[in-house]
Amino acid sequence: MYHNFKVIVRMLIRHIQSYLFFVLLFILQFKSRGKFRKLSKCRYSEVHIVCPGPTAKKILKYPIPKDSAVIFVNHAVRLASEFPEVNNKYYFSADAVRTLEAINETSIEFESCVSVLTPAHFFHANSRKLFREVDIMLLSKVHLTKKYGLEMVDLGPESFSKLKSRPTSSGFGSFIHSIKFALLFSPLKITLWGCDFGVKDNERYFHPGIATIGDTPYNLIRSHFEIVKNIIETDMGIEISSGVVDVERK
Repeated sequence: MYHNFKVIVRMLIRHIQSYLFFVLLFILQFKSRGKFRKLSKCRYSEVHIVCPGPTAKKILKYPIPKDSAVIFVNHAVRLASEFPEVNNKYYFSADAVRTLEAINETSIEFESCVSVLTPAHFFHANSRKLFREVDIMLLSKVHLTKKYGLEMVDLGPESFSKLKSRPTSSGFGSFIHSIKFALLFSPLKITLWGCDFGVKDNERYFHPGIATIGDTPYNLIRSHFEIVKNIIETDMGIEISSGVVDVERK
């Protein structure tokens, strides 16, 4: 009985935290939406998405064109300081926990980017630091769940489209969300770095200091990505592929 009581208490705390965060974010949306509208007017011919997978550091050998943008997903922002010559750097996440870790562990790199958070689980976003440090925090369309309280509506990968000011999910995780964000800039090409869908050479991330939270459903993410990739290439006519280093960065 004591165990059941603890489960109910944790569930109630999650609900309360998610409701409070929703109210705060609703109140502060005017500022974020204004920044988002300004951001949506930016245009880049190529967007590079960097995930924290084992092969992320390959981008360090690639010469980033001046008319390109680089989006660092979650802890991939550790690499942001390696590109002082790149003006169009962005941090993106749908995970408030990972965003708080990025702020605390990589504050200089985080601050060098325009940061965007589209929270999926609202009970995670229980820190004032998010409101102080994140440049754009969008109020997702939400639904009520018994276990977690308010969370972002997931319409599935078949619904994939560019990011909107009231985001919905098109599949699991920050990676799929980051591609929605990339489409905001109307690119001709999206290049992926460190988006490895699992362990490579016994490594899960490109940096040993990145903490593991639970079991990431890589097979699910891969299946969602395949659907999204087909929509991007077939319906949108945008090239999307993993990065290949043909020319060494000087």
